[in-house]
Amino acid sequence: MIDTTVRDNSSSRASIFNKYWRSINTLVTLKVSQKNMTYKLYYVIFINKLQSFNELMSKRVDFFIQPDHFEQTFHTFGCHVIAFLFDQTIRPMVVLCTNDDVAKQLDQSLWLFSPHRLIPHDHSNLSQTKTPIRITTQHPESIHSDVLVVNYNNSVFDSTASHVAEIISNQESDKLSARQRYRSYQTSQSTIETHTDVREIIPA
Repeated sequence: MIDTTVRDNSSSRASIFNKYWRSINTLVTLKVSQKNMTYKLYYVIFINKLQSFNELMSKRVDFFIQPDHFEQTFHTFGCHVIAFLFDQTIRPMVVLCTNDDVAKQLDQSLWLFSPHRLIPHDHSNLSQTKTPIRITTQHPESIHSDVLVVNYNNSVFDSTASHVAEIISNQESDKLSARQRYRSYQTSQSTIETHTDVREIIPA
């Protein structure tokens, strides 16, 4: 499952930490006379709070690499991934393309993707668009914590977003640059998941 936790930006992380620290202090000051069952309940709450705090502070990255045996075009694969992400998250999406031609091709592919469903999207460099999925060639200057940024096969990519999805073609040069970004994400202690099973993304 794609993580749908809304993470705050760096300017508000201190307040998040203070909130959880106050919760920890409250647990520590519990009276010894309380029943054992109460201690167990507070312990579970305490662990859940620590896990939630760790998720808030961590960057999430999902890699989707086009399989070598995938017979359709890369744009078709990209449409499947975007539809999968749209179904799995409540976040608005910004899909960052290499150039305007690629953005136009992806835009057209999404309109023709399926006769049975609509993938609501817009090809625009204007950040004010209200469409859930925005296809653009310009990385937004500021990223809200509830935005999922999708790197659509850009060889050079860097984002401060708390949730990033990488859609990579099966070309060796693209996979090589993706490996370099993967190592960079590892260095920054990001939470990384690589989706290798096409059946997870493409319905039978």
